[in-house]
Amino acid sequence: MGLYYTLTLVNAAISLAVAGAVYWRNRRQLVGPLFAATMVVTALWLIGFAHYFVPLKPAGALAWAKFTLTMAILTSPLYFHTVAALVERTQRLRWWITGAYAAGALLAILSWTGPLVAG
Repeated sequence: MGLYYTLTLVNAAISLAVAGAVYWRNRRQLVGPLFAATMVVTALWLIGFAHYFVPLKPAGALAWAKFTLTMAILTSPLYFHTVAALVERTQRLRWWITGAYAAGALLAILSWTGPLVAG
């Protein structure tokens, strides 16, 4: 495999290690599991992105593109929720957080069923 592919996967592994460490140290606070989930989704995005650096058949390339876009979409509401928990504003921002997750879910569904990734 190529250098960029390998480096991207190394970054994914580091993200998973960070997720584990953050979760373990902060598992009793809301921010711990949220930040860990954000890092796991970021690691999944990196795994998808790594496949941009290797030759793939069109069907495989399209599937990895959809996967990568889905993970990129899901990272935003998770990150927003994490920051809200970090500053202890989840109650105050609950409707914005709910809206962010709803928009993320809609866009994630559209990335697999709709015209967001056409080929």
